[in-house]
Formats: sequence, structure tokens, C-alpha cells
Amino acid sequence: MTHKTENPRTRPFIAKCIVPVIALILTIALTVQLFVSKLIPTAYVIAICAVFLLFTALTAMLTFRKKRGAFWIGIIIGIDLSILLIIINIMLRHGLSTLDKVTSPKTEQVNMTVYVRKDDPALSLKDTLTYKYGSLESADGNVNELCVKEIEARTGGKISPKDYGTPIKLIDSLLEKETDAIILNAAYIDVISEAEGYENIAERIRELDRIIIDVDIISEKPAKEPQKTSNAFTVFISGIDSRTGLITRSRSDVNIIAAINPDTRRILLVSTPRDYFVPLSISNGVRDKLTHAGIYGVRVSMDTLSMLYDIPIDYYFRLDFTGFKNIIDNLGGVTVYSDYEFDSVYHFEKGENLLDGEKALCFVRERHSFASGDHQRGKNQMALISAVIKKAQSKEVLTNYIPLMKSIEGSFETSVPYDMVASLVRTALKADSGWNTETYSVSGKGDSQVTWSQGVRAYVIWPDQDKVNTAKELLTDVISGKPAKAP
Repeated sequence: MTHKTENPRTRPFIAKCIVPVIALILTIALTVQLFVSKLIPTAYVIAICAVFLLFTALTAMLTFRKKRGAFWIGIIIGIDLSILLIIINIMLRHGLSTLDKVTSPKTEQVNMTVYVRKDDPALSLKDTLTYKYGSLESADGNVNELCVKEIEARTGGKISPKDYGTPIKLIDSLLEKETDAIILNAAYIDVISEAEGYENIAERIRELDRIIIDVDIISEKPAKEPQKTSNAFTVFISGIDSRTGLITRSRSDVNIIAAINPDTRRILLVSTPRDYFVPLSISNGVRDKLTHAGIYGVRVSMDTLSMLYDIPIDYYFRLDFTGFKNIIDNLGGVTVYSDYEFDSVYHFEKGENLLDGEKALCFVRERHSFASGDHQRGKNQMALISAVIKKAQSKEVLTNYIPLMKSIEGSFETSVPYDMVASLVRTALKADSGWNTETYSVSGKGDSQVTWSQGVRAYVIWPDQDKVNTAKELLTDVISGKPAKAP
């Protein structure tokens, strides 16, 4: 019996030409994306694309061979290569889209709210046309004016709010029926509830309507202009609660300065307690809780910390710890070192603990289990951030890449420019070793003092100046390029 030899000319044209062409197109698309992203050093991009072009050429060569075996090997290589290129292109596109979203914030929101008494009969703003209004013009300024204009536009009437100076006085005017409605940034409600006698204030008033005002995140010049002598830069890391939304002005429960020096590959995290009793950049020297600075915008928080540590703060990184737990889950959990054994919702051992997102969130929120309270909570927050930085350099980033990118969106945003982020990635890829991450926490003495934002006594922490001075020195060392001290 004779076997008929297959004529290579009868093989489908699509198999001989289209498979290599598809691989070539995908390789070109990847090359363009890599160059545009600026994430990978040029030499690496050329090497990566050269490898894919080599396999593309091999595919074309084999598919045009006369031997049937070589032909099918070429087809298999071409299909596998195309699938791999599609996956890489999709992953890279997801990453670029996410980075573009988190590095391009332009505004933040102020949740201005109209409150009435709990038993007030008003059902809408139009029902308040004859009401006496109160507000905080001195604190919210232009935002308050914009809110008044919006109320007038919605009701078709005119209102003339009286300025009561402090949120406590404003709330009292409503409770004592001196006013019938008040305009107040909703973030103040938590501030007021910290004052003695106002713990249940949210149950005594009712939200009638809210007006969301968009304002420029950083519209003013920083309190301390950066003087660049190296590639180092500083970032204010602000942690907020998801109840208010990531871009809504609210108290900052996490206040960490990160000094980053790409040249020495050194990162220093300095944590400052939320109750630190310091002058805000807008309070004319009057002291307030650091956490209250966030009510007036991220710039005020940055400038206040810049004044405290006498260093410029270049950028901010706003983090929603509740949303952050999804990132940790998609990283496969993180290993965090705890200074103490303690029980909260979960049990934590002294030493290393493998935490999923829910446990990690509990770990960074707990403070009542520690004698130093918020001071230890700040240290735990830095420990978690350090653990995430370490885990982000592992293979888990690739094995769960797309869900990780999706979880990042809405969990944080930063004013660090995309080009700088890309430069850091390139630096990390070219280096032989990882980053050296250090942490430091300042502390102080608890007290009860009248705060600028509240106008009444509240718990505060007087800064320990020796600790503050040490933090200044450490930050300056990193910025100036000094290497880390040997352990």
C-alpha cells in the first residue's frame, strides 16, 4: 500500500501565514505598551521583544516547512505564543489603567450637610425657606458660600446663615432652637461626638439633605517649598475610614510620613498619633488634634506635618484601610510582626502572624489592647504597610494580577506623578537587592485640652519634643542620602 504525501501547498493559508502574523502583531503591541508605560528599562524591553520576535520567526519558519511534523509544531508554538502575548498585553493594560487612575486625582469632596432637629417636620430643603440657618463660615469659607448658593438654587429662595464660630456652638444653636437648620461638613459630627455630653449627637439631629462640593486637592502652595538636592522625596500617607469615601474630606486616622530615597533604596516610615496636639497650618498657632487637619483638606494635613518636622512634604498617598483588605487578600495574605500578644476580634501572637485582609484590618484598628493606645496602633499600621511592600515584590503579584489591580482601584490614590512611579519601578527592576524599610513612631503625654476645631476640652497628646527631634534627624538622613545604619 502506498501513502499519499501531503502537499504543503494544500495546507490552509490561515495556518501558514495568519498564526505568525498574529504573533507578530501582538509582539508589536506589547513593545509599544512597554515603551509607552516607561515601567521597564529600555534594555529590558528590547530583550523581551527580541525573545518574542525570535519565537515568532521560529513559528513562521516551521509552518512553511514541507514536513508535516514541523508544520504542526510551528502551529502549536504560534498559538501558545499568541495566548501568552494576549495575557501579557491584557495584564499590562490593566496595570497602566489602574496606575493612571490612582495617580491622577484632581479634586476632593466636602460633604456639606443640612441638619435639622430629630423631630423637625421638614422633609426637603424647600420646607426650610422660612428657617433660621447657622453655619461655620470662618472654618469652611468658600465651601460654605458655594453650599449656600446651591441651597438657594434648589429652593428658589434666599438664606442668610449666621456664623457660630465652632461646631459645638453651631450644634448648640440647633439643639437650643436658636436656629432651625444648620450647614455643616459631615466630618464634624465625629469630631463633636468626641466632646463630653455630645457622644450621642448623631441621634439628636437629622440629615435633611447633602450638598457635595468638589474642591481642588492642592490649590495653595505648600507651607514649606521643596528644595531638591537628590532624587529623594516625601509622601504623606493618610488612612481614612471607608464610611466617608476615599476622596471625601474627613479626619485622618493614619498619619504617616514616608521618606523615600531611590538612590540609597531606603524608605523611612514615621508615624504620628492622630491625637497629637499641634498647631494646624490654618489655625494661627492655636493647637488642635492632628486628625482634625483632614477635615480642612489633605493639603492642611501635609502642611501641618511639614511644620512639625521642618521638612517639605512633596506628595500624598490616601489610603482606605477597609478597601485595603481586598488588596491583602489578593496578595494571598501578608506576614506581619506584632510587638505584643493580644486579643481583639481575632487572636494575635507576639511575633509573626499570617493575616488575611479581615485580620489585617483588625490588627491596624486595635488600640485598646495596648497601654500606649494609639501609639502602638501607629506602629502596627506601619508594620502592615512594610509587610505589603515586601509581599508586593513576590510572585503572588503575578499569580493574582488582574484581581489585585481591580482591588487597588478605589482603595488608594496618590499625587505622586505617574512618571515618578514608573521611575521607581525601573529602579526596582534594575537593582540587585530590595528596599530597606525602616519605621519610627513619635509619642507624648495624654491630657485634656481645648482644641481649635471643637472649642471644648477633648483628649489630646502633648508631643514629646525629643521624639520629634529624633524623627526630624531620621527623615533628614534619608532625604540627604545617608545609608541605613547596620542593625
